[in-house]
Amino acid sequence: MFESTTYFTIINIHPVLGWHVMKSSKVCTVTFHTSYNYGAVLQTCALRKKVEELGYACDVLDYVPPFREPFFFERAKLFHRRSHPFLSVCYYILNSVILKKKRALRFQRFRDFMEKEYHLSAGKYKNCEDLRTGTNEYDTFICGSDQIWNTGNYQADDGFFLNFVPDGKKKIAYAPSFGVNDLEEKSVDFVKKSLVSFHALSTRESQGKKIISKYLERDSEVVLDPTFLISREKWMELASPYPINRPYILCYFIHYSPQLIRLANAIKKKTGYPIYCIDRNGETFFRSEVNSIYDAGPREFLTLIDNAAIVLTSSFHGTAFSINFNKPFVTQLRSSKDEKKSVNSRVLDLFARLNISNRVFHDQLMDQTDVLTMDYESVNQELMREREHSTGFLKTALEQ
Repeated sequence: MFESTTYFTIINIHPVLGWHVMKSSKVCTVTFHTSYNYGAVLQTCALRKKVEELGYACDVLDYVPPFREPFFFERAKLFHRRSHPFLSVCYYILNSVILKKKRALRFQRFRDFMEKEYHLSAGKYKNCEDLRTGTNEYDTFICGSDQIWNTGNYQADDGFFLNFVPDGKKKIAYAPSFGVNDLEEKSVDFVKKSLVSFHALSTRESQGKKIISKYLERDSEVVLDPTFLISREKWMELASPYPINRPYILCYFIHYSPQLIRLANAIKKKTGYPIYCIDRNGETFFRSEVNSIYDAGPREFLTLIDNAAIVLTSSFHGTAFSINFNKPFVTQLRSSKDEKKSVNSRVLDLFARLNISNRVFHDQLMDQTDVLTMDYESVNQELMREREHSTGFLKTALEQ
């Protein structure tokens, strides 16, 4: 029934995928998994589930180096630096007192999702020495996705470049992002030495492919963010209801966007739809026309995207889920004074591959009446091709 060179172990019953044979090779993924960030958590979940769907036992490596710790604790973002110290104090009080219960509910929903959907490794690791001695049970290591290779925003970390993996074990990069258009000079040698021993290389953007080609003179594949590997139907099996019973405009920002709020108000004026905003830090608290959502976890996030009449976002994953769920959307690019450090390549690259560059925010959208409609027929065809290519890369990398 199976080729003689393939080894299998147990029959596993998966609550969503059903019966399937698990292969003997044990896999772990390494990524930013501890952030209370919708995109980070959902891409972590997606890659693990896809590897499991392909027939491998898969854990998420519970690796949290010191420079990632502040992003894990709910108190980390209570105090935001504002243009004036008084505003910083106001936002601290807002988040730590007025919104405390709703923020606590959101964090609990994140923790519940992680506990149920991650399948974390038995050990927790804080440095490469721990990783070298504590991960012998794994045969294959996959790093990705997210900006784990962004050496500009984060220090170059051996763990996320899999430098702890011993010779003879397989290293795969699935859709990691450098997050920038080019490497800083100080990072070049580290990146070159780290990536030379990878069994299979891919990146999330074509700019990452160019970086690998430029500094390693090696080919790599451009693949989809892991969240695209899971269909809308499968995602909705993980979703939880959120009580909004009418069409609405959904805003989801990385940082508060007055431009997208103006666009939301223009759409509201034309349609009568209310404005809802997934707000992590109270930035829309004083906007009377906005219904702010502070308590949504990852499951509620999926529902909020799926039920929206339109999504206005500056987030890559807000954009990705809008596309995957076939929702009309507008994405605002993020400004950067240094083109080398621009993080827009991930959005622009995705738009170019799917031929939807007209969904980038510009002032003229305020006067357009067709922003609420979007033809997904050709987008879905291209997305299917990209999904098959990306799954094929992952499957081949795991098998060979």
